[in-house]
Amino acid sequence: MKTVEEQLQELRNRVETLESRLEVVKEVLMDSKAKSFKFYSEEESKALVEALKDIPVGPDIMKTCLRLIDLGWNDRFDQQRTASALRSKYLRLIGEK
Repeated sequence: MKTVEEQLQELRNRVETLESRLEVVKEVLMDSKAKSFKFYSEEESKALVEALKDIPVGPDIMKTCLRLIDLGWNDRFDQQRTASALRSKYLRLIGEK
């Protein structure tokens, strides 16, 4: 039978092992988020607001975003954006989402 001290030490060891595993998981998650997160520069955000400022909130925004992609928005900012991503970002920028 284990003493109380031995049981406590075993519990401490298990907690330390779990903590170290959690740190590894955190690092993996942070790396995957960094790779999948698409940063919008201030310049790109301003250009997006400018391009859509006169478009009423509704289906016309998506049509305009599709047009922006067709006109080379991706080449302009060296990003692989979709019209849906542009629409979502714009709505967040103007506080609609």
